[in-house]
Amino acid sequence: MKRRIFLFRPRFVILFLGLIFVGGILGANFWVGSVAAGKIFREIEMVDDRQIILILGARVAENGEPSDILRDRLDTAIELFANKKVLRMIVSGDNSRENYDETDAMRDYLLARGVPPRTIFTDYAGFDTFDSIFRAREIFGAEKLILVTQEFHLPRAIFLAEKLEIDAIGFSANLRKYRDETRMNLREILANVKAAGNILFHSESHFLGKKFELTGSGTESWDD
Repeated sequence: MKRRIFLFRPRFVILFLGLIFVGGILGANFWVGSVAAGKIFREIEMVDDRQIILILGARVAENGEPSDILRDRLDTAIELFANKKVLRMIVSGDNSRENYDETDAMRDYLLARGVPPRTIFTDYAGFDTFDSIFRAREIFGAEKLILVTQEFHLPRAIFLAEKLEIDAIGFSANLRKYRDETRMNLREILANVKAAGNILFHSESHFLGKKFELTGSGTESWDD
């Protein structure tokens, strides 16, 4: 009887719950990393021709100028396109507020640098990585993707794509050192737990809508 009372003291319950919490974090991050292993590329010559690229959104300024992180993703996508690794691009970002639009900022940046309009498809409900990838499958019918984002983000993006039955590889958009890199790496630890939860609990995007054929013109998806 004394032993049973000892085991259920509050501090031992807290310790037990803490071990479960830490174990869950470590397990989720190991799962994400193992799925993405060997699927991250840094040299264009090593990438096979996948036809479709998904550029994941990031912060833009009030005037529509992309942040350094987003600009590097876009410039990397332009380089892949110039090297004939892709035929179509999906730009997926957050347009949840009236005066904030990552998607059109991404599209306009690509257009200003000579990417043909018909090759750019816009997704205005890419509120997070899961939504962007889920909608790439459900709205645009993507089955095979090159995911373009920074290296801290790529394992999670690849994991989600693979678990959503998209054949995906990632291409690094690390073109510089980023000011908040340490914070972003730490944030990714918890974001990987969320990603694992999305898959385990069969999450779906909150918004779907009209579907578009990637063989057609991207301008049909523009919200102008």
